[in-house]
Amino acid sequence: MAPGVEVLLSEDQVFLQGHPAEAEEVVLGGKVVVDLSEETKIKSLSVKLTGKSKVSWKYTYNGETQFSHAKRNIVKIHKPLLPQTNKHYTLSPGKHEFNFELPFEGAFPETVHVKNGYVQYMLNVVMDRPFPRKKSTCSREIQIIRSSFHRSDFHLEPINIYDVWNGRIPYEITLPVKSFGPGDVIPVNIKHSPKDEGISLNRVDCHLIESITYRKPETSLFTVERRTLRLLTDAERFHGVLEKNLQLPIPTKSNIHIGCCTELIKIQHKLKMHFKVDLDEGEESFSVEFPIIIMSASNHDLHQILPVYTSEQPTNPYARRMSLPPSYEHINLMATTP
Repeated sequence: MAPGVEVLLSEDQVFLQGHPAEAEEVVLGGKVVVDLSEETKIKSLSVKLTGKSKVSWKYTYNGETQFSHAKRNIVKIHKPLLPQTNKHYTLSPGKHEFNFELPFEGAFPETVHVKNGYVQYMLNVVMDRPFPRKKSTCSREIQIIRSSFHRSDFHLEPINIYDVWNGRIPYEITLPVKSFGPGDVIPVNIKHSPKDEGISLNRVDCHLIESITYRKPETSLFTVERRTLRLLTDAERFHGVLEKNLQLPIPTKSNIHIGCCTELIKIQHKLKMHFKVDLDEGEESFSVEFPIIIMSASNHDLHQILPVYTSEQPTNPYARRMSLPPSYEHINLMATTP
């Protein structure tokens, strides 16, 4: 009977705080559980973390369908769970547990799955046994999530737009921060100060515009997908000077993707506000667009962040981590000559 191999993690997700240029490392702890029904010889036991980015799309050139592909490696970490030796290890029947820790750099891009590509992190466990026995393996995806934090200069920067439309309508649009996550509400303050008394604001339509760019740097090929999601329509009519506060909810189940900026995939978002106004000569309209950031975590989820990983911290650096068993050094392993 093939031995069972299982990997357990202290957290289901890895949370990074702040922009990649300011985020610090976090450490993810876990253990590998090997369940044996009989005495078993093994050559090695290891965990491997791999992060990859990939894009693939088709396009038409000279009337023929062409395909473009590109891949990039983000990270490769190989961590043996047993001391490396030219001898075999003999494990007794029962369950054996092996601790490990994996540091994640703050600059790692978040997990992304889109139509024509992905950024993905996989954890693979391999238990190698002497010939002719097959290897025992176990794999699972690790999701990286990014959120802002209370000292983030990048994510928590406010947005303030002031302009005059057609020389007749001064307006100001203000947002307290520029980063939001699924389920968040975008608070928008609008000040509308027409120079003529006969001007009125009839309607405000608010949309979220998403742009996904796939790129193959080796050939300078790229393609762009765009889509628009309506967030709110405010049809309340106002004359004269106006100050209005709008609450724009970001749906949690709308297939909106998180912002991403990698060599192969770039995802950007804009907030578009379309104004309809009544003038003496009839109805006119104008639009204002400005960039915002959609993160993978809500600004309200900061309590879920893993602690920073530093070499000065003890082996068990974070309180929310699962209670891990003793390492392999305390398990009764017997090394035998092949």
